Amino acid sequence: MQRKKQAEEKEKNSLLNELWDKLSREERLYSTLDELKQIKKAISSFSKNYHDMKEANTKNSDKYFHAKANCEAAQSGERGAKTAKLLSDFRENTDLIKNKYKKKRDGKKMSKKEIIDDYYSDQCANNYGRIQGLQNKNTSCRILVNKYRPNGLGDKY
Repeated sequence: MQRKKQAEEKEKNSLLNELWDKLSREERLYSTLDELKQIKKAISSFSKNYHDMKEANTKNSDKYFHAKANCEAAQSGERGAKTAKLLSDFRENTDLIKNKYKKKRDGKKMSKKEIIDDYYSDQCANNYGRIQGLQNKNTSCRILVNKYRPNGLGDKY
């Protein structure tokens, strides 16, 4: 009798463990799908804001669009914020190299100080946008990053 009870208990535990493993796989799948949605949202936000910035063609608007893209990406969740940081860091590091050789409108190259200042001010805008997005999921990023909005930028943006 005792062996039969032990065998039943072992089978019951085996079924429970199998069920637990199945639920864990489904939970992992849903978690992965959610992360992929966040990554897609981040890339989409960056693409849209880049095109809006080019279309707006407004002086000193880059930090606003950087902050807004980061904010929108971060509003989708932690993975969206991490993707935004990755994209922002890549962009700013590329700009560091490009700015070393690029000439300004007056034909002169940027000084080391100007290059570094540009890098850090862009990264501050990026970081500000991500923080605002993570902390304020239900508020428009247009409002959250308004401090970077330049004069003369159209209402569309």
